[in-house]
Amino acid sequence: MKFVYVKQPYTARYSRQEGSYEYHFVPGDTYKITYVHSVNSATVQNTNGDGVQHYVDDMRERFYTLEEWRDIKLKEIGI
Repeated sequence: MKFVYVKQPYTARYSRQEGSYEYHFVPGDTYKITYVHSVNSATVQNTNGDGVQHYVDDMRERFYTLEEWRDIKLKEIGI
């Protein structure tokens, strides 16, 4: 299972028959990839257990990989 981390805040807007809603992605939140649609789009699920899945395009611009996130955190603590 692949995990990714939000790079910067952004809001996804969804339209459904029941009405429109927004979902706010917050930097540092962890998501697991549940389905890969293409090279740069996937369905992700927040690991906080809310159970909601979200389609995301521009994955490389919106998320860090585990390896990128680890490198950033190690630099922050001076390692």
